[in-house]
Amino acid sequence: MSHILQKCDAVHDTRISRHNDVVRKIVTHCKTKWETEEEPHVRHKDGTLFKPDIAIHKDGRNVVICEVTVSWEGTGGLIESWERKRAVYANEKFLEAARSRWLIVVDTYQKRLLESQKIY
Repeated sequence: MSHILQKCDAVHDTRISRHNDVVRKIVTHCKTKWETEEEPHVRHKDGTLFKPDIAIHKDGRNVVICEVTVSWEGTGGLIESWERKRAVYANEKFLEAARSRWLIVVDTYQKRLLESQKIY
């Protein structure tokens, strides 16, 4: 079942749509209090492009990068997904690009699990 929900090409569009629906709900919720950018393009000076799902900030304060993962049971699950995202966004190249784009950014990457009933 996790193969079908996570990796099978036959349901690729549905999987992406499910992810994007969650992103849009979080963005809608966050926009009521913070400046929110959906899939901002963050480019490093060497040309590497990063596209986090959401960037949240307010009044020139630190930026929170939110990378949404819709994961199902299977090998690794949420921990494996978190480690993959962390490898992309908790590295110096992304942090340098983010500092350049927003001038200030949090230099740590923390795991946050949101309870869906608090957002929906």
